[in-house]
Amino acid sequence: MNHIAELIGKYTAGEATLEDTNKALKEEGAAFHLDPDRNTIADDERQRFGLLDTGTGSLDKVEIAGMKLVNCDVGDMYALCTFNGQTYKVKGTELVEE
Repeated sequence: MNHIAELIGKYTAGEATLEDTNKALKEEGAAFHLDPDRNTIADDERQRFGLLDTGTGSLDKVEIAGMKLVNCDVGDMYALCTFNGQTYKVKGTELVEE
């Protein structure tokens, strides 16, 4: 699973394309893929968007400002967000170091 997190991190950092990431996820046997209609992060969005994992089996593209989720609050639910190549725990709206 650690390698899968690395693959997602590389994508959010702009070091891999969505297509290459999906290919690598498939090779790793991941139970999910990135949806081009929902998960695309354009180069000019890398400093504002990340991918939120709430355990539903898919990732959600979310906007981030000041290390906080915009228009999203996970409350006390366990969630992770990969942003700019780093994975953070999410506490309510705040991204915190693991």
